[in-house]
Amino acid sequence: MRPLAISLGIALAVATVTVLLGTLSALGIERGLSARAATVANLVLMLPLLFPTVVAAAAFYIAFAEIRLTDSVLGILLAHVTIALPFVHAIVAANLRTLNPSFERAAASLGAGTWAQLRRILLPLLANGIAVGAFFAFLTSFDEASISVFLSGIHVKTLPRRMYEALSVESDPTIGVIAVLSMTVALILITIHAAIRRRRRAPRESAHD
Repeated sequence: MRPLAISLGIALAVATVTVLLGTLSALGIERGLSARAATVANLVLMLPLLFPTVVAAAAFYIAFAEIRLTDSVLGILLAHVTIALPFVHAIVAANLRTLNPSFERAAASLGAGTWAQLRRILLPLLANGIAVGAFFAFLTSFDEASISVFLSGIHVKTLPRRMYEALSVESDPTIGVIAVLSMTVALILITIHAAIRRRRRAPRESAHD
């Protein structure tokens, strides 16, 4: 139960941090840079996805060992944010590209400042994309095994690290139950998200009819 609590806490923190950073980066790049500069910035933010997770985990271990961030919640959190941020940024940026900038210009012409445009125009329209990004960030952190094996230790042990130990050095059948429960929780979350999207879409479809 303790590794489960640690993994849930880290995953929630990763989802929160990546949603904040990913949303801000998407807004800054898509609304503040030219097309060529935005392409370069997007490629730079996608770089963590190009490295195999085992290689990234080993690199994190070498870097964090020198500053004593191994076997710590902060070290795992920073590593998970690094690999989860591209997912959130890509999803929010894709949703932002579908929005018509005339909405923001119309709000500005009516006296709305930057914060008002963000709070009353952009964030409500991007809510679905932000929610999907948060969900992917949560699952990425919760299920990440390679980084957890490298960075977890005696004091901080995540659920994937505990499952790895149960498979490699123990013969505990409990691991099967945990795996089934994890898949069931993920399936439930996906079903809830699909139901919410269907419910939000129904009034729009009836209005068009």
